[in-house]
Amino acid sequence: MQVITYPTAAGFLAATQSFLEEDEALHSLVLGVCMHLARRPKPPKETPYLAAVWPGERPTLAAMMIPPRNLVLAPMAGMDERALVALAADLQAGEWSVPGVQAPIPTARRFAEIWCERQGCTSQRIRHLGILALEEVLPPRPASGHLRQATPADLPLATRWLIAFQQEALPEEKESPEQLAAAIRQVVESGRLFLWEDQEPVSMVAKSRPTRHGISINMVYTPPEHRGRGYASNAVAQLSQALLEEGYRFCTLFVDLANPVSTKIYRAIGYRPVAEVEVYRFEALGG
Repeated sequence: MQVITYPTAAGFLAATQSFLEEDEALHSLVLGVCMHLARRPKPPKETPYLAAVWPGERPTLAAMMIPPRNLVLAPMAGMDERALVALAADLQAGEWSVPGVQAPIPTARRFAEIWCERQGCTSQRIRHLGILALEEVLPPRPASGHLRQATPADLPLATRWLIAFQQEALPEEKESPEQLAAAIRQVVESGRLFLWEDQEPVSMVAKSRPTRHGISINMVYTPPEHRGRGYASNAVAQLSQALLEEGYRFCTLFVDLANPVSTKIYRAIGYRPVAEVEVYRFEALGG
């Protein structure tokens, strides 16, 4: 097993993109983030870890970690446990700090075991996610209002909503309110955030991480006082339809499988399961 690391996202994609695209929806996170980095190589605060494990002429595992975020693994056809062992050894040899891992089941689980055996740490599963993909929209029951693109005037509201979304859906994430404000500003200024408006904004949704044939939907949030009226269903459905009409073959999104309500909403408008994903956090013994 040969582990090759790549100093740039462009180099990583040159070596792995064609293989990752054999299951593009499954690997949309790694592909989308690295394609963004390759287009706009903004130097990160810390050097990213980009690697692939090659048992022969084809890679069987790709890995991406942009500190301080988790390691993301993309297993491909034919991968076996030896690839995970080789990757863990390479990370350890490079003295990389790995806060956690995200990968399809059972890859995430087995890597967590291997890493903790080598590092003497413990792991805790903090999320159980589903990757869903849509190729055709099933129109939901109409809701009053309409979808519009967010403008800079919407930034104060969108910032409050993103902070609330983080606290509700991703409490283990450590971004500060200032970091979240900067993130949502970038999303708004790039034209990627949309609001469902029913006399006033009542829900939001964003597009993100385009790949060669697909694009992701994220930041879906409706404040509690506006829930149960179909706003999110219609916002996601209309944005998904618009993206398909732009020429994308499919849309993907991550859903928290512990939240059956959101899962039901997405399934009802045409999103179908691609894979289940687990996220593990690593902690030092006695930490």
